Amino acid sequence: MPRYICQVVDQTTNKEYFLEWSSVVDAPVTFGMPHDQFMAYYKEEYGEKGMRELPDRMERVKQFGTSSRFQESFDEMIILNHAGKNGTLFSKEQIIKWYCRRKENPEEEGVSWSKIHEEPNMDAFLTNFHKSN
Repeated sequence: MPRYICQVVDQTTNKEYFLEWSSVVDAPVTFGMPHDQFMAYYKEEYGEKGMRELPDRMERVKQFGTSSRFQESFDEMIILNHAGKNGTLFSKEQIIKWYCRRKENPEEEGVSWSKIHEEPNMDAFLTNFHKSN
C-alpha cells in the first residue's frame, strides 16, 4: 500500500508542514516537518530513485495538498483517518497538534512529550502512541 506526501498548513501559526501518510493505517507515518527537512528525509528514505519521482509527486502536493490520486485534498484524505488514540478519528487540528506542533513545541499545553523521547523512530513511537493514548 502506498504512502502519500501531504502538505498541512497550521492556520494558527501559518506554518506549512509536510508529512507522509499511510493508506494502510490511515494516519501519518512521519512527523510534520518544514519543506527542506522533508526533502532531506525523503532523499535519505527513498534514495536517488525516489528523488527522480519526487518532482511529479510534489507538483500534485502543491496543487491538491496530497500526492494521492484518489483524494483531491488533505481534508478529503483525513475524513476516515485513524490517527488518534487506539486508531480513533482525529480532526485536522488534532493531527496538526500531535504530528506537527509537538515536534516543534514540546511544552505546548495538553501535549505529553514523555513518550516521544523514549522511542528511537516514528514507527515505534506511533505503535506505542496508538496503544497508550
